[in-house]
Amino acid sequence: YSSVKSTVLQLLAFNFVRENWRELGSGALLCAWEDEGADMRRNLQRFIKAADRDYGGDHRWMLEKIHYVCRDPGKDRPIAWYAELVDFYRRRHGIRFASLDPWNEMDHHRDIRQIETEYVRDMMRLFRQVVDSLKIVQLIATHVPAKIIRGDGSIEPLKIAHSFGSGNFANKCDRGLCVVRTKKFEKAIGDTVFRLDKSKDEETMGTKGTVAASLNTRDFSFDYDGYATDQVQDIWKD
Repeated sequence: YSSVKSTVLQLLAFNFVRENWRELGSGALLCAWEDEGADMRRNLQRFIKAADRDYGGDHRWMLEKIHYVCRDPGKDRPIAWYAELVDFYRRRHGIRFASLDPWNEMDHHRDIRQIETEYVRDMMRLFRQVVDSLKIVQLIATHVPAKIIRGDGSIEPLKIAHSFGSGNFANKCDRGLCVVRTKKFEKAIGDTVFRLDKSKDEETMGTKGTVAASLNTRDFSFDYDGYATDQVQDIWKD
């Protein structure tokens, strides 16, 4: 909670579109329940300004490639609706990146005879079908149980398998990224700790490991923190 998960999802989407648009001609869909569309657009404008400076050119075209959707609070949010939404944006707008943020704000309708971990398993199979058929990247943000959150500012080296509801989030995903925010090392603004906890193919998907960075709100980016990284790598061991 309050670990800037949504910020990370937005930044991954922005970078994906910037780096892959010319080759894939694609955009991104952000489906979120805890953020305002105006805030996402402000973050995107900051990202664009920094991209213009760092890479040259005019990146305002990204404003038309990032799509933000937030369902009316009075309407249900079933997984089937979300799957249809992704399918529509893939076929209509050519998106190749989709994010669901967060899982616990969806309306989950499962058979009373089905336990939660079996339900998560089945939903992850559905997401696999969507990913494979549409050829997209799909991110799902979820939380961990409150019982493993420490209140003293120290870091709990959580795993994807700790995801609230089921270890099947870890079993069925291709990549698993843990995000924790702490003021243990940087008292003013804090550090965000990133742990790539699962990488199905480390040669092509990245090597498992841990780094720490501070959020740069001006450029909407993360600045690597070498000191904090050394500390968290000592805490977050394989």
